[in-house]
Amino acid sequence: MDSGVKHAFRNSTDKIVKVYNTHEPALNIEDYFEDVCKVVELAKNRKTNKVSMKNLKTLLLFGTLMKNYRKEIIAVNPPDILVRTLGVIAKVIGINYNKSR
Repeated sequence: MDSGVKHAFRNSTDKIVKVYNTHEPALNIEDYFEDVCKVVELAKNRKTNKVSMKNLKTLLLFGTLMKNYRKEIIAVNPPDILVRTLGVIAKVIGINYNKSR
């Protein structure tokens, strides 16, 4: 896949899906995916075990994540400017997925 091309994937089932993805140059993409797991764990609703992108804390956590990996990945939808703004707001109010709960 070419650089700068919009692409995404989503698992719409309850089954485990494996994805094979290559990144050249890899930069810090492995760290990015490890941090995605951290964000998902922090963002999960404890009762439903699901992540809602309608939750402000979730949006701020993902904004922080995306701000930390600007070289590896840039948001398209929602627009990058919105994601960057959420990352700045999260930093100002002290939301960080690397902190302990």
